[in-house]
Amino acid sequence: MGDARTVLGLLKEIFSGNTYGFEAAIDIAEDSKEAIQQQWEQAHKQPEWAALNEASDGQIQDTIPALSEPVPDHWVKMDGELSFFLSSKTPLLARGMMSHPYALPNDGLLDLLLVRGKQSLAKQLGIFDKVEKGNHLTSSIVEYYKVRAFRLTPKPRVGQAAYVAVDGEHAPTKPFQVQVHPRMMSVLSLQPTFHRAKI
Repeated sequence: MGDARTVLGLLKEIFSGNTYGFEAAIDIAEDSKEAIQQQWEQAHKQPEWAALNEASDGQIQDTIPALSEPVPDHWVKMDGELSFFLSSKTPLLARGMMSHPYALPNDGLLDLLLVRGKQSLAKQLGIFDKVEKGNHLTSSIVEYYKVRAFRLTPKPRVGQAAYVAVDGEHAPTKPFQVQVHPRMMSVLSLQPTFHRAKI
């Protein structure tokens, strides 16, 4: 189904009205939408992407604890019900769906979008209507963060089928964690930028 799979999947979730129990612990680098936008604008004023640091030697060094261990004290903990928990390193979740418009290729961070609790159908469709150009972040129900790492524990209700996808593929409904490893790869591109949001 290609990109249509993502679009149809999100629409299905919106119309279902489902929410899912969760616990999350997040290493947040920035939680202000305004500051994130300013950083994005400043990055795009540069003639070229600045290197974060020296190139990696290719060795992966995890700095987050194992799933069996507690997270550091400075991580922000969240729980409750959510409609969507979407993280990405790129702006586009699919063609025509700029879910993470402030994603930068070289900031060493993931962009995380949250919609918590049960929201009205009208509000969620309003977000979906604006996501093509990345304008959905103006909605008060959308939370947007720059994060270094996170741990997510899905907590569906008894008998509830929850859906966890990692890189578009179905994943087990169990705790998992994600960390950014800066400078682990190089990307060749015809243009030295990510897709530009029109905000």
